[in-house]
Amino acid sequence: MKKTLLVLFASVAVVLSTGFTPVPDGNQSATGDYVRSNGAHMVINAIKHKDGTTTGSMLLQSAVGQIIIAQVDDVIFIGNHAYIHGRVTYNSFGGTIGNHAYHHVVDNGEGAGDPPDSASPFAFPPNPFADPIATLAGTSPIREGNIQVRSD
Repeated sequence: MKKTLLVLFASVAVVLSTGFTPVPDGNQSATGDYVRSNGAHMVINAIKHKDGTTTGSMLLQSAVGQIIIAQVDDVIFIGNHAYIHGRVTYNSFGGTIGNHAYHHVVDNGEGAGDPPDSASPFAFPPNPFADPIATLAGTSPIREGNIQVRSD
């Protein structure tokens, strides 16, 4: 069962399927609703289906109120890491529409002794064919929220 989240930012309403429960049929997924260390709020939902197709979206609201939405078109899973790639479909400050956006998340578990999950900044590489793993900066612990990576 998936949850649906209605996200309201300024004059933009976005409905995202958060998928915080196990993804049916063994599809790989990276989902989350979290605040990065710099105060940016992120909502991600990226699913790699068994047939190789990828669906989902990423939504970023920066600490200064900028809203960027990217349609996910690829995810690379390596253990508890997900390297998410998409195309920007909305930017409240203008620009970057159609540009590539990369984001890297790490699910560090749910236990009381586990370190916080972590995430990279949003990256906008000039080369659309850049290696998403090499392009992304390192991750830093998230301030609050949760990231789920299911790559089994």
